[in-house]
Parts: sequence; structure tokens; C-alpha cells
Amino acid sequence: MRGALVAWFVAIAIAMPAAAHAAAGVNLSWDECHGDQPTSNRTFACDTNDGAQVIVASFVAPGGVTQLLGAEIVLDLLIAEAIPDWWRFKASGSCRQSAMSMNFIPASPELHCRDPWALQGVGGITAYSVGYGGSPRRARIYAFVILTPDFVLPIEENVEYFAFNLVISNMRTTGMDACAGCSLGVRLLLNSIKLVQPVGVGDFMLATSAQPASNQLYWQAGATDPVRTTTWGSVKSLYR
Repeated sequence: MRGALVAWFVAIAIAMPAAAHAAAGVNLSWDECHGDQPTSNRTFACDTNDGAQVIVASFVAPGGVTQLLGAEIVLDLLIAEAIPDWWRFKASGSCRQSAMSMNFIPASPELHCRDPWALQGVGGITAYSVGYGGSPRRARIYAFVILTPDFVLPIEENVEYFAFNLVISNMRTTGMDACAGCSLGVRLLLNSIKLVQPVGVGDFMLATSAQPASNQLYWQAGATDPVRTTTWGSVKSLYR
């Protein structure tokens, strides 16, 4: 009987999601949370204007996140040459001005990834900086998500949580008005997610990967130059 119980406990431990044992940090994957069949490279034939590419970010929280209000997000793109038109968003007159967006609604179902925003997260991209740090090959995304105080809840330690979807439309990829550069390799790095709590409670900066290299993605095999990690200012003033 004892041997049967030991075997049962071993079987349960093996069956548990790996994300539940991950270290605190951040993840990126194509289409789904890292705990749900992670994909690190996306190859696209650049032959359609329909549909979109979806990058899913997630995080594993440390202990002590008792009143999560929101998050500050920094994500970098690095290309082997100057940022081409296909990767130029947001700025007035850019070739694909409206082709990049962010939302906070996870795919359903997410097997290994919980939604800390309870479908109530509000926010988006605040800036897209081409040529960040003086490099014409680098771009940086700043974004945030925040909850109303009515939805603030504690989150569990060492559990993977959905953070956001970064959606890149395929618009203007082919045809007469196509924007050049879709076929170039890109490296994407989730630089940091800062978990924001009320003033006096304490924030948590997550600036490392939850698993080896799990904070990086590649487009068309990607660029491999190192990207330096830095941080962004706070949205906590919204609650002061």
C-alpha cells in the first residue's frame, strides 16, 4: 500500500505544469503563453496582407505581490540593419503606422497561464522609439496596463501569469503599397515588467527570464546582437 501511495505522489508531481515551479521572471512566446507550447521563432513568407502575428508575454511573480495594480512594460527589437519600413509603427507618416497594437485579453483557454487582470486590464503602448540608444538598428516599446482599485487582488508566487498580447498586423506586406523589410531577421527581447502596487506597498521589477532565454523571440531567425537591459519610469502617479 505504501509503495502504491509513493508511486501516486510521483505521478502527480510529474503531471504538474512546469510553470508552477519556474523562477520569478518574464517570458515571451508566439501565439500562446510560454507554459502552453512555447514557440521562439516565427517564419513568415511575407506573402499576405491578411491576419496578424501575436506575441504573448507572461511573467512568474515573486512572493509578496499582494495588491497588484498594474505593470510597466519595456520591450526591445533589434535588427541587423537600420529599422526598415515594415517595422516602423506609431509615428505619423510611418509606413505601417497602425500595424502594431497591444491588448490584455488572454487566449482561451490558457492551460498553464492565469489572467491577473481578470479581463479588466486597461492600457496600451505609450511610445515606440526607433533608433533607441542612438542605434538605427534598435527600437523600444514602452507600455503599461493598470486595474481599477476594485479589481486589485493578490497573485501567487512561482505561478505563470499572462501579461499582454502584442499584435503585429500583416497589413501592407505585399502589393503596390507594400512596406519593405518583412523578410529581415529580428530579435525581440522582453526587457522588463515592473509589477506595480499601491504607494507604500512596494513594486517588483522583473528584468530576467523566468527560464533560460525565455524572454527572447525571433522573427525570420532573428538578429543575435546583445541588447542592454534598462528600465522605465512609473505609472504609480495615477494612484497618488
